[in-house]
Amino acid sequence: STDGAVAELFRCFKGTGGAPAFTVSRVTHVYGDVPGDPIYGLSFNQTALASTTPPYLSQRHPGLRTGAGLPVALTVYCRTASGSVAITPRVIQNFGSGGATAINTDGAPVTVTTTAAFRTFLVNVPAIPGGALGAATTDYMEFQLQFPLNAIYQVYFDLWDVSPGSVGAPYDYLDETADRAHCDDLFKQYGGVINVPIISGGVNTSTTQCVLPIFWPKKMV
Repeated sequence: STDGAVAELFRCFKGTGGAPAFTVSRVTHVYGDVPGDPIYGLSFNQTALASTTPPYLSQRHPGLRTGAGLPVALTVYCRTASGSVAITPRVIQNFGSGGATAINTDGAPVTVTTTAAFRTFLVNVPAIPGGALGAATTDYMEFQLQFPLNAIYQVYFDLWDVSPGSVGAPYDYLDETADRAHCDDLFKQYGGVINVPIISGGVNTSTTQCVLPIFWPKKMV
């Protein structure tokens, strides 16, 4: 398809305050586990609580104006390993290096349980107010899923979709070569080169970068 990009780059953050720790790992699926049968998914396992800044899973999209003035829906197939966890979506509109102060906008929390399902996190992204842009090509929109403070949990994610409007776009499954060609410009937002198929990360570091299948309409880039 010419409409989307998959295998996007993500940032996982373990939070601050106390002695937070997490493990981010690749999950290998059995055929029939997940709609569309992706080979891999992502596990976000908070093993020691954060008390000040919440842990999060985030994805950055180039351009401050991406989604500005629109409802933006993040739809993802997810479940917990046990119990339930309320996850809050946040959109950050960053003016870039040296630019105006970033704008944070939160949506309503969504409760994720042990039942695997597509869940939609909605944020009404504000129109861009007056503000100076920073260095060229450093501005962006970032979509975060923020996890609770003072808690431990394990959440599994697959099939991440960020779309304009209140309903996610249809999923599109591409081969790996097409995936990478479509999202090469977005890889550059984190300044790194991805040299493993699905996940590149570590354990208990402050920030871990990883990859899982997603869809992103080109008209929003």
